[in-house]
Amino acid sequence: MLQTFNSDQSANIAHWRSILTLVVFFLTNIIVIFPFRVPLPRFAVSAFRNVLVKCRITLPRTSQPLRRRYLTVNFLSAPIMAILLLLATQAIDSGVLRRGILGSDGVRPINIMALFVSLAYLSISLDATGLLRFLAFWVVKKGGDSGPKLHFYLYLFFLTCAAVVGNDPVVLSGTTFLAYLTRVSGITPPTAWIFSQFTAANMGKGVEESTSVAD
Repeated sequence: MLQTFNSDQSANIAHWRSILTLVVFFLTNIIVIFPFRVPLPRFAVSAFRNVLVKCRITLPRTSQPLRRRYLTVNFLSAPIMAILLLLATQAIDSGVLRRGILGSDGVRPINIMALFVSLAYLSISLDATGLLRFLAFWVVKKGGDSGPKLHFYLYLFFLTCAAVVGNDPVVLSGTTFLAYLTRVSGITPPTAWIFSQFTAANMGKGVEESTSVAD
């Protein structure tokens, strides 16, 4: 009965839990875009530091004055605070949180996040080797003085890669590649080139069977 009651309340968009969840969602997105810092009281910082010193986690404070500490509310802390607020107000329960992480009905958010983290690591590794920087110089040299020719080669390259490996690796690695290319070729601003990359990546993905909600 309790599970049915909570399900009916969640399905009712006019219920206060649904309204609160929607408001917290929008506020969290605004905070992620416009982060801010909250100054912490000095006595709280001093008391917390004394506890750390007693636990031998940090060294005792020197004669230097205690610096002002701030709590940064950004894309890292704001979502966690929002979830804790919704759990404290019982707008959502542990079951909703579990399904939001592990997924349900064939949708697995944790698998998608693992894929993005793996692709991001691959992109950073390629960047560290200098391969993307080398390819940027090579493409600019092949394109010569013709802007449309260079743009066509890049569009065809991103389209072919997306048709083979999907749009996610192309977007993650291609954005870094375009950053080097537009810098060495003096293209400012690079907005049109980045949008062309996104368009080519999504068009190339269209030849494959859709495997994600975004596609």
